[in-house]
Amino acid sequence: MRLLLALIATSVCCVALADGFPVPAQLFAGEPRGPYETGTFEELWLNAALDDPSTADPRDKRKVLVQIWYPAAPARNAKRAPYVIHPELYAKDHWSRKLAHVTTQSALNAPVASATGAFPVLLYNHGGGQPHFSTTFQTEFLASQGYVVVAIGHPGANDIERFPDGKPYVNDGARWITRPPDSMNLSAREGLEYRIE
Repeated sequence: MRLLLALIATSVCCVALADGFPVPAQLFAGEPRGPYETGTFEELWLNAALDDPSTADPRDKRKVLVQIWYPAAPARNAKRAPYVIHPELYAKDHWSRKLAHVTTQSALNAPVASATGAFPVLLYNHGGGQPHFSTTFQTEFLASQGYVVVAIGHPGANDIERFPDGKPYVNDGARWITRPPDSMNLSAREGLEYRIE
């Protein structure tokens, strides 16, 4: 049920942006939360051992933009994270650019909450064609319940045009078009990508 509500809310937000309706600065301020304050940060992860299958440049290695939400220690006057931490990375006409004024319920780079044990980690796979932060209200809710939530961006399917390291990203799909050589040892994910394309 919560997933269905998340999808509906995301759709409503995108429709409102497309129709030019104003979006409040505290978009999901009234959402129910758990016992923890939440923190978040965004990082660029690089797998130098894996080629990026969506670009033609053979020097491109797999990069993904990752955002993590987690239970945070309460902090006075904590700076609230923007809904889009790096709007400049997306296309100029991308809907996320219209949310520059929106802040979340999470503190940016807050210290982790103390706990008697470890916090469980969830990998959050957001909707296809959307950026990793598109359902922040859901990831914040999970973090407020005591989970560390890791959302991994999908370069090539989310309108990202550059990475935080300054390198432009061009999804030219060159290596997705042809059938891979039989000698190539593909992971299950890579094999699925080739079959889908």
